[in-house]
Amino acid sequence: MKRYLRIIASMLVLTVLVLSLVSCAGKFSLTHKLLNWNLSLNKWLGSFLLFIFIVIPVYGVCLLIDWIILNVIEFYSGSNPIGASAAPQTKTARIDGRQVSLTMYPGKGINLDLTTEEADGSVRVMVVRTTADGVTAKLLEQGKESTITARPGPDDTVERCVENRCKSIDQDEQNAMLDQINGLNAMLAQADR
Repeated sequence: MKRYLRIIASMLVLTVLVLSLVSCAGKFSLTHKLLNWNLSLNKWLGSFLLFIFIVIPVYGVCLLIDWIILNVIEFYSGSNPIGASAAPQTKTARIDGRQVSLTMYPGKGINLDLTTEEADGSVRVMVVRTTADGVTAKLLEQGKESTITARPGPDDTVERCVENRCKSIDQDEQNAMLDQINGLNAMLAQADR
């Protein structure tokens, strides 16, 4: 029994050591860039998009790409490739058996393509574009296209349109989204230390 406990303890120590070497600390530049853009919007629109990006999960993919790829590059090269050029930047990672590609386009607002290829070969594409009216997210999956649009509404509110059915987001939902932004801000502030 003691032998098995020693083997398990040794494996745990080795696992922690390997993960600490692979997960080099960095600035999480991609996630910060997405969050800073999100916070620069009207507070209700920004809250709505944060909710959408957590559900879809754009923030989760950004964090994984930062952690697995970009922070390691930054650790060994001294510079983070995000923001280094004006050309579109594509990052690819394998997450939970899926091939995930994120392409971010330069310019004002957020313009990105997120492509997920499942293990069964099916592909899901999310295209997010900033327009003069707000932000539009199109989800293409199995030949179907869904569109969600968020735009400023009257009196500093946010109007959410799903497949051309629009409604204002109520105060409780807006407050819940603001709580999510504050929680994410706190998490990212901890990651910067």
